[in-house]
Amino acid sequence: MADYIDKSIICQAYLHIDPVPEDLDEEALKADLLNFLGVRAEFFLYKDVGTEVELKEGSLKIYLTILGSLYAGISQYPGFRDGIDKLASDAKRVSEYAVSESLFLTKSRHDCVLRTEARTGVCGTLKKIADEIDHIKQESGTADPSRLIARMEALKKDIFTFKDNVTDPEDKAWVFPQLKQYADQQLPKRAVPKKDEVVSVEMGNAYIRERGLLMRSMNLEQD
Repeated sequence: MADYIDKSIICQAYLHIDPVPEDLDEEALKADLLNFLGVRAEFFLYKDVGTEVELKEGSLKIYLTILGSLYAGISQYPGFRDGIDKLASDAKRVSEYAVSESLFLTKSRHDCVLRTEARTGVCGTLKKIADEIDHIKQESGTADPSRLIARMEALKKDIFTFKDNVTDPEDKAWVFPQLKQYADQQLPKRAVPKKDEVVSVEMGNAYIRERGLLMRSMNLEQD
């Protein structure tokens, strides 16, 4: 795992099973899940991802994690935005497959399954951010600028969370300039008035200010 120590979480699966299946060989289960996860991840995501399987005692808790690079996952596609969508979709698929395989290998169904989760990690967060940028663009000219200002303010918080969760310095150095360029291309520089309405000077200035803060949130070094 040393090669993946600074890599980001691409996706995860979590299961909580109680009671624990009789005669469960945890070492064999862990080996089978690692093999399954590695093969599926390399096919659906990209080669050379890192995989982890953790089992916790008591009731059976299974944590399956795929570690890797956003750059490697996204740059295999022609465009940044398209790559985000495809990587997030594939990460979701792999995490769901991991849940299903874990249930199959432990022969767990219904009453003994207390909880399952398929998580998309940093690529899911990145897709959420890109989708929100698209939504703000789509609402420009139809929604009140004050609504778009509020959405940009909320989006900044998602970006700061995303920045904390991207642990690979090379990923940060690649993805944030790309994301900032995409946002700058999509978001109107000035507030667009609704049909037959005029944006006040005060509201227009507030929009420009909030847009500027949003763009700065994607800087690697905060101003």
